[in-house]
Amino acid sequence: MFDDAYQGEEAKNTPLIFSDPEHYMFADISQVNSRNYDETHWERLQWLLGKVNSEYPRPSNHTKIYGSGYKGFGTGGPEDGVERFWRNIIGGSASSRFHRPDAGNGLNDLAKASISAARLLEDTIKFWDVEPAMSLISSDDSNVAYLAAQPGEKHVVYFTNGGSVQLDLSDTEATFDIHWISVSMGIQVQTAAKLNHRPMDPVLRGGTVVDLSAPYKGGWVAAIVRNFT
Repeated sequence: MFDDAYQGEEAKNTPLIFSDPEHYMFADISQVNSRNYDETHWERLQWLLGKVNSEYPRPSNHTKIYGSGYKGFGTGGPEDGVERFWRNIIGGSASSRFHRPDAGNGLNDLAKASISAARLLEDTIKFWDVEPAMSLISSDDSNVAYLAAQPGEKHVVYFTNGGSVQLDLSDTEATFDIHWISVSMGIQVQTAAKLNHRPMDPVLRGGTVVDLSAPYKGGWVAAIVRNFT
């Protein structure tokens, strides 16, 4: 684990692992989970994953996800740890682990809920069946949501704290079932919940760009799966 992984393409030591699979049978890129926040964290994570997988593909792991204690070296707070966890697994990492307190969430309630939510998501969509597909979503604000997809078949949308995005389903006329999972509670939520005084439709219809809104504030994952019935 090289400390300068947080610098992304400016790192001097981390690139040693890219072309040396004999000594580095997996890539521990944990330090991208410090000092980096929001979309900067995502962009540097994607750069690192791309470099690891470009010539000698190997698992990329996160033995440490910082995100508690507000340490001066860039842990941020508990919510930052949760966001980093989800960007890591949506982004294509092989493993993701909360660091121990007081520089990480350890196994506090936030961490347990995220792990439970990730397992619920895995029951519907396997992580290895999707890959980052950010070109298919858009929003007026930054750090609203992140997408991994098998376009036209399966889509995972992670909302950091409520909000809305436009999801491009124009390449297929299929319909899709939506399963909403609360990141903060680690449970699946019935789609009969209301948003802006209207019932949420549990079905999305393809053939267009659709508006997709999280049910409430807080972290949410939408598992969107093509309906073949």
